[in-house]
Amino acid sequence: MRLKRGILLILTLLICTACISTAYAQEAQELTGRCAVVLSGGKGSVADLTDHDYTTQWKAPKSGGTLTVQAPEGIPLSGIYLLWDKLPKTLYFSVDSGDGWMDYPVTDHRLLHQYVDLPDVRGIKLESREEPMILNELRLYGPGDLPKDVQRWNPPCEKADLLLIPTHPDDEDLFFGGTLPTYAGQYGKNVQVVYMTQATRRRRHEALDGLWLVGVRHAPVFSPFEDMYCDSLSEAEQAYHIPEVTGWQVEMIRRFKPLAIIGHDIEGEYGHSVHKLNARCLQKAVEQAGKDGFYPASQKQYGLWDTPKCYLHNWPENQRLMDWDKPLSFFGGKTGYEMAGEAFRCHLSQQNGHHAMSKEGRRDCRNFGLYRSLVGPDVMLDDFLEHTDEALAAFQAAPSSPTASLIPQAPEAIPEPADNPGEVPEARWPVAVGASLIALALLLAIGQMRKALLRARRSSHPRQ
Repeated sequence: MRLKRGILLILTLLICTACISTAYAQEAQELTGRCAVVLSGGKGSVADLTDHDYTTQWKAPKSGGTLTVQAPEGIPLSGIYLLWDKLPKTLYFSVDSGDGWMDYPVTDHRLLHQYVDLPDVRGIKLESREEPMILNELRLYGPGDLPKDVQRWNPPCEKADLLLIPTHPDDEDLFFGGTLPTYAGQYGKNVQVVYMTQATRRRRHEALDGLWLVGVRHAPVFSPFEDMYCDSLSEAEQAYHIPEVTGWQVEMIRRFKPLAIIGHDIEGEYGHSVHKLNARCLQKAVEQAGKDGFYPASQKQYGLWDTPKCYLHNWPENQRLMDWDKPLSFFGGKTGYEMAGEAFRCHLSQQNGHHAMSKEGRRDCRNFGLYRSLVGPDVMLDDFLEHTDEALAAFQAAPSSPTASLIPQAPEAIPEPADNPGEVPEARWPVAVGASLIALALLLAIGQMRKALLRARRSSHPRQ
């Protein structure tokens, strides 16, 4: 009996030790402040790369610019997070695993926010060759699971449940409200965002931060059209070539084949001329995308697509006020409206007091009408995917997820290296103590088991 108890105790302790070891391994440590980072050539400093500011940068020359990173003693580097201002067409990247420098191939989706997995290396080197590169921010991580605010984007959707076509970064929050937190975050739908204007690089950074915050995981698409201010719709129609804008929207619809499209108010919410243009071009595009003979290049590449449903902000027919005040478990009980507000605050360049979330007038981010439908009018008036195979009513329970960690927090100060290399950082001492106690208990259990075995042996072989 004692032998069985000993074996059971040892198995229990081994399982506990494995669980604690797993928990310990999941905590990736940011090592940026503990690494030796050296810049050669170009303009800017290491401080510019670690100040969490998209307006500062290191500008590497066309050739000869080098960024070199050396890991802290005894801790390998498992990943590097690069926030670009100008991403080079070819990234010359090499690593040192202890046997000298070797080229390391890097693939990405051509986004300004790029995370590169590393095979636990001692050094990293980026070089500019034949073209300049401009880097805004740099973060370095050790082994383990990454913080939730490190963006690792999936490619754009192959087939979208929802397609949003905001004009500028932040319009998806201000005028489409809780759409993204609800559909992308809470329900994990395939949501594709395509911006009608290409925006500045700073605003692209802000767009990526805001989209990631509300649960979007498919990389957004930015159009080739510049963001131009226009005093009137007629001026916007002169500034933008309408057939090109409509053709680009037709291409996006055919490419992503959405079940539903969400677009702007044809009156431009507060009268914005390019919002008006975007919505009116979309009215044409949603009709033409499913018809033969319109824009043959995109038809040849993607085929035709007749979108089942298209909603416009403030459209007067089959109108509804979406309930963005429902608590969303994915975000720890925060509502879609609250999350859209937090996403809008990621757009630091737009915090000038001119814009704010609203539930009033033509800025009301809850008010939508069904502009076009192949599946009849909505009845429940609370789901953009009603009457489709992806209707929310089919989901009996929302997916569970760690919640608060999704929301980027202010960066914490990087702890200074301990004087004693064996010293455990303060945040991890409970884990280390727990593991030590379990190891001690395991040794005691083995001792007890050994004694039990000896007793069993003596009882089975009595002295003659």
